[in-house]
Parts: sequence; C-alpha cells; structure tokens
Amino acid sequence: MDLVCEERWKLADQKHARIPARRLARQSGTTGFGNARAVRNLLDLTKKRQAARVLDEREQGRAPDVFLIERSDLLGPKGLDVSKCDALSKLNGMRGLHKVKQAVEQLIKLVEMNSELEEMEKKVRDVNLNKIFLGNLGTGKTTVAQIYGKILNALGILSKGEVIVKNPQDFTGEHLGQSEAKTKAILDSAKGCVLVNDEAYGLYGGENVTDPYKIAVVDKIVAEVQGVPGGDRCVLLLGYKKEMEEMLRNTNPVLARRFNLQDAFYFEDYNDEDLLSILMEKVKQLDMKIDMDTALEAIKMLAEQRRAELHFGNGGAVENLLSSASIDRPFIVLTETKSSNRHIPVWARYSPHFKQRMMTRLKNCSGPQMALAGIKLQASDFSALPDLSNEECPQTD
Repeated sequence: MDLVCEERWKLADQKHARIPARRLARQSGTTGFGNARAVRNLLDLTKKRQAARVLDEREQGRAPDVFLIERSDLLGPKGLDVSKCDALSKLNGMRGLHKVKQAVEQLIKLVEMNSELEEMEKKVRDVNLNKIFLGNLGTGKTTVAQIYGKILNALGILSKGEVIVKNPQDFTGEHLGQSEAKTKAILDSAKGCVLVNDEAYGLYGGENVTDPYKIAVVDKIVAEVQGVPGGDRCVLLLGYKKEMEEMLRNTNPVLARRFNLQDAFYFEDYNDEDLLSILMEKVKQLDMKIDMDTALEAIKMLAEQRRAELHFGNGGAVENLLSSASIDRPFIVLTETKSSNRHIPVWARYSPHFKQRMMTRLKNCSGPQMALAGIKLQASDFSALPDLSNEECPQTD
C-alpha cells in the first residue's frame, strides 16, 4: 500500500492494509489481472468511500480527519444492514421465489462470516458470485438479477452493481476471431457490474451440431470468468432448466465448474395464490376492476396452462391475459351495482377455447356491440351465460 503513504493518507489500523493485499493476491495470475492497475482501482474506490463517510460525519456535526482511512473505506461494510437495504427488501417482498431468497440469505451470511475471518486474519471461504438462474419465463430472473447486483454492491463486493443484459447473439461473431473479440469486450465493460446472459443455452448449437462461433464464445467465457474470490464482476447465465443442463453437459467441461449447477438459483413456477396476487395487482395498476369469481376462474385457466405447457409464462402469462383485452376486445364481464341495474365493466381475457365458447353464445353480436355486451359470469358455471342468440345486445356507456 505504498500509494497510500505517498499521498499522505493514513490507516486507522495497518491490519486493514493486509486484508485487501490478500484479496488481490488471490486474483493474481488470472486472465487480465494487472497488479498496479488493481491497486490503483482499489485506492480510487477507497477515496470515494472515504469522501462519502467524511461528508456524512460533517453533516452530523463531527470533525473527521480528512486523511484517515478507516476499515469501511478500504474494505467496504462488514455486513449488510438489512433495515437500510432497499434491494433486499424488494426481493423479500416479491411473490414466491422461496429458494432464491434462501440462497441470497446464505450468500449474505457467508460474506459476513468472511468479514469476521478477515478481521482475525484467517483464511476465508470461497464466494463464487457467478451463478446460473434456472426457471421458466415470467418468474423474475432478470428482476432478481438487478436486485442481486444492488445487494452485492451494498456488501462492497461489486464496485458498481449495475446490470448489463445480453443474449447469445450479442457475443457471437460472423467470422473467425470476432466471437472472442466481442465476448472479451462485453466482459471488460462489465467490470464492477452484473453481466446477464439471457437465454444462455443459445450458446449451445445442439446435439451433433458444431458451431465454431458459439464454441469460441464459451471458450472465451471459460478463460475470462474464473470465479476467483475478490473479482469485481459477476456473470449470470439465465435459461430453462433442461436446456441449461444440456448445454453444460455438451460444451466446454470447464464451464460447468465455473457455473456450478449445485449452486444455481432455482425460480419455481408461481402457484395459484401467487398468480392471484399478481393478477389483482396488475388489475389495480391498470386502474380496472375485477370481481373475485372472475379472478378465480382466470387463475384456474392459468393453472391449466401451467400443467399443459412445458415453459409456462407465469407473470408474463398474467400480463398477456390482461394486456390483450383492450386490443382483441373478445368480451367484457360485467358486475351489477347495488344502486341500479346498470352495469360497470370489469374485463378479463381467457384462453382461446374459452373465448370460442363465449363467441358461440354471442354469435349474433358483432363489432362494438359484442365488445360492450353485458355478461354475468358465474365461476366454473358456463351454463349461467345467457342465451343471446335471439336477443339484442345490452348497451353500456
């Protein structure tokens, strides 16, 4: 830490200079590591933390030493203040994701334990930030990746904590050598950040298919992303469970060691309770209304999709169910007010086979009339739908 001495800085405890020296030593020998540059980057980050601390103490009426470097300036926080971490609060407030929340909690505890071990100048446990996120569409993988980056930044592990989202096409070149260059450029730009490779299984060409451009990307990732403790970068591979497992089995075998399936974050499909909560929240955001019978019927149909579809859309399926209503205008479900016989529109969009049954009931209504037809739907009781074949469609405002 000679640079500290040269610039008149002083340490509260010399032990806190030995700790980052050990962290940097663990990174030495890795691809792209530069000793002097790494020390300079650490010093710059330390100055930023120290300046923020000094300003905060001055605002509190204290008179801090502007050249004193304390532990938190040099090493970051010893742990995570849960009460002040908005990212962790947001994660815990999300529906479902029980396994993911447990995995993040374990990571936080491991980081805190390592801080204590460093204080005693003992060997720390390895923390591999690079993870695989496995799950279907709409389970919150990208959202959690953003939260994950902010948590790592709050823990002092990542200098920025920003999230960069890419897909396999962004890494793949069109001629020899281009894939390696594009991959290195993306990885270099992600220093201090979380790099998300969405639908990462696209880097695997498939059984009996040899794609030299995709192979080059995987090989470059293996070479650059070594999971060394103290590395200021986190790489996440996102995708479906089956496809990701197949890719790890059939590509560069070192990739499976860099991204261990045993440490993967599993994003389970939402259960009925979660889907109902998401549906009601989305309806509220759209400033619409929906009666509970209709909502429960919609959830039953989403549950059927979940059982039938290999890659269920989860939260995306709820959004699709609602967002298409104003475009397709397939039908409107109406409830009665207590004050009169007038109807207040409450809409929801259902699956195609259910929509077809509705259309049969409304075969003599078309265009705007059909879109404004008043129908009182009893959940799970299609026979309750009135026969409108010989009646004029009721009108609404």
